[in-house]
Amino acid sequence: MGENPFPKCGFKLVSDITAQKLHPSKPTEFCRKIYQAVYDHHRGPWPNAPQKRRQQVLSVLHLLRAVCNHPACLDANRQASLSSLHFPSRDDVEASGKCAKLHEILENVNENEKILVFNVSLAPIDLLMEQIQKSKRGSRGRNVLKLVGEMNAQKREAFGIAKDL
Repeated sequence: MGENPFPKCGFKLVSDITAQKLHPSKPTEFCRKIYQAVYDHHRGPWPNAPQKRRQQVLSVLHLLRAVCNHPACLDANRQASLSSLHFPSRDDVEASGKCAKLHEILENVNENEKILVFNVSLAPIDLLMEQIQKSKRGSRGRNVLKLVGEMNAQKREAFGIAKDL
C-alpha cells in the first residue's frame, strides 16, 4: 500500500475497505424552504470590516449545512427565530434527502456488509444513530456504533480498533 502519507499526524491508512461509493441525495422540498428561510433571515446587511463579514458568512454557511443534514440539526434558538416554519421531529427520515438516502441504502444492503458513514459534525451523526436504532427496516438487527475523535484508547479497543489510531 505504500508509505503512510500522514506519519506525523498519527493517521494510519485502512487497507481493508473494499468499496467506496458516493450516494448523492437531493434536498427535500421542505429542506429547500427552510434553507431559503435561513438564508433570507441571515443574509444581510453585511458588516464593513472584512474579518467580521467573513465570520458572518461562515456562520450562515454553517447553519445552511445543518439544514442540509436535517432541519432538526438547527438548534432550538435558530428554529425559534424561524417560527413561521414547522420544523420536523428528529425521527422524520423524510425531512432530509440525506437521511432518506441513507435509510434507502440500509434497506438494500446485504446483512453481511458494513456501512461507514462520515460526517464533519456530531449533531447529524447522533441524529442518524437515533433514526437507525428506531427503524426496524434500517437497523435489521445490526449493531450501530459511533466512533468519534474524542474517544479514548480503551473505548476504541472495545470497537476492535487499534490503540495507536
